[in-house]
Amino acid sequence: MREDRPPKKLRERATRARRYNSDDTARMSIIHESYLMDWRSIRLRGESGELLGLATTMAAALSGGDDPLADTSVVKDLRTRYFVDPQKFYDETAGDEVTRKKLHRILYQKVVEEAIKKEKAPDGRNGKVVAKIIKDYLPERIDEADAYIVAERNWRLKNVGTFRRPEMLTLREEFLKLGEREKAAEVFERWFAKKESELRRQGIDGLLDLASEYEIRHDLLDDDETAEKKAVHDKIIEILMDAYRKNPDLGSTRRRLEEYGYRLRNDEWKTPEEIEQFLNSPRQRAMAEGRVVAGMTGTEVIKSLGKPDRVSRVLTARSVIELWAYGAPDETPLVVRLVRTGNRSRSIVTHWKQLAVAPPRSETEEPAETPENDQPAGAVGGF
Repeated sequence: MREDRPPKKLRERATRARRYNSDDTARMSIIHESYLMDWRSIRLRGESGELLGLATTMAAALSGGDDPLADTSVVKDLRTRYFVDPQKFYDETAGDEVTRKKLHRILYQKVVEEAIKKEKAPDGRNGKVVAKIIKDYLPERIDEADAYIVAERNWRLKNVGTFRRPEMLTLREEFLKLGEREKAAEVFERWFAKKESELRRQGIDGLLDLASEYEIRHDLLDDDETAEKKAVHDKIIEILMDAYRKNPDLGSTRRRLEEYGYRLRNDEWKTPEEIEQFLNSPRQRAMAEGRVVAGMTGTEVIKSLGKPDRVSRVLTARSVIELWAYGAPDETPLVVRLVRTGNRSRSIVTHWKQLAVAPPRSETEEPAETPENDQPAGAVGGF
């Protein structure tokens, strides 16, 4: 062994030997030893970049160093025997050019492996960096590169809560392209759980920002993800309701709830379905058409018909009865009967009637007989 000389001096000696047409086998032995020494030195003190630089230099200087070598049983056996005493084994292969080319690649692989060992993070966070090294330097081990990429993707999934939104969306898109919809959904769940924890601590402004984040999530879902879309929609409403409860006077919260079809009725928010049902109720239709139906409150009657022309009130032991008359007494007035009992806070329409007014009679005309059970003409609703 010539380890008392530095690698650079050994390579200079090999160059001189070539100049004087010395034995090429011996010259390659010197070069091999110089790179072996470099590797042993850099692996102890150097970084991955230095090792990769050495590998590149070796591939150019040692024939076969840049030729991919499949990991067959023969190659595995050759590798095992070689690393027992690399220089001794190399010298024993003098004259066997095929074997030496394989040894050059085996040493090259070892140097790259050491670089990967220094570069890779224990938790897999830089798997793409390692995968690129494998693709660029060890194409024969491309399957290992895929494993590193998967490891990094899983690390990103585990830590996605710390990511900014664009980084989170990029990860989700990667899983979707791979057909891993469950992991794509998990990206959302992890990120939004962390985001919700942070924003809820920021009061109303944080809640409104959180609702906005969920609105973005809703828009990113596909049309066929109906269950997920509904769940996210319900979450948005829940957050906006929380914001409203914290400050009912904040107009921006009310406007956003109204944009979703919610309406405030008697200090209580009604859902779009409840609003639709309310608008389509007999009472609401009657108000829209200017009519009266049983069950209307006095306020609703006024909205439908206006204020009455005359009001009569009767008090009993259990209730208050009001008769609201619309129209002049001689113009067939409409009379609406409203009752408020002791357990009610508002008067409710129970009956209504259009009173018939008889035309004027001449002095000689005899009054017509009317059966006792007949109702006046035009009666509606009945008393």
